[in-house]
Amino acid sequence: MRKALVCGVLLTLASTDAAAQKTTSSWFYGADPHVPLATVRNGKIHQAVPTADRGSRCGDTRRWAAVGSKWHALDAWGQILATTTVSSLDPYDVTACAEVSFAPHTRITHDDRRVFVSADSAWKPAPSVEWHPTATERASFEALVATALPARERATSHCSSLATTTAYFDGRWAVAAKQGGWVVASRAPGRRPWKTVSIHREKVTRAFGGMCFRPVAIFDMDGDGVPEIILRSSEGASWGDEILKRGRDGLWRSVASSPGGATA
Repeated sequence: MRKALVCGVLLTLASTDAAAQKTTSSWFYGADPHVPLATVRNGKIHQAVPTADRGSRCGDTRRWAAVGSKWHALDAWGQILATTTVSSLDPYDVTACAEVSFAPHTRITHDDRRVFVSADSAWKPAPSVEWHPTATERASFEALVATALPARERATSHCSSLATTTAYFDGRWAVAAKQGGWVVASRAPGRRPWKTVSIHREKVTRAFGGMCFRPVAIFDMDGDGVPEIILRSSEGASWGDEILKRGRDGLWRSVASSPGGATA
């Protein structure tokens, strides 16, 4: 009787822990081709596939490779467009990941621009942080970008289909992601100039145009009230997504990335 009671208590605790994990965790796929991007546990963003596991494992297949599982498609500002299901898997032996496809839905267009979150996640959409600056504010930011990043653009796979290179958000922030790097800048109210906060530059050569970058989505992933920036990167035959987060020091840094994939 005592053993049965102990077993019953352990089972109850296990089910309670599982329920707690379910209600405090969230799971995100990157843009098409969709592979695991990030998990959020207790308000902290983690890579869905740890660096040490890459090439050999791609997370729990019950979570990341489950045909019929439900996911929310998000727009560029983290708003839910529709809910759909995983319809098929395309395993890629180099990354050990299954690149998933979703059942068609009339409200889900431009699949290569969509981040997906599992329908059983704790995550809930926050209000959009999209900002529409004035023409003068846009022009001054574009001037900053022209100086900070290489001007030459080259059509590359998984970037050429993403026309948007610049996004403005949260009333004072802007990100530009182009061939050769990305830059995040801020602008105080009034006529003050833009200030570069964080910048990343790739080596650009005549033979190799360098990595291209594009903003895919900007929204609060971890519930701390500050939006994250999701970028797509590609060098032509390969691609991947990464998450930029603003630290306490105000700088934006990559905190998670997908295993990506390749067309070769």
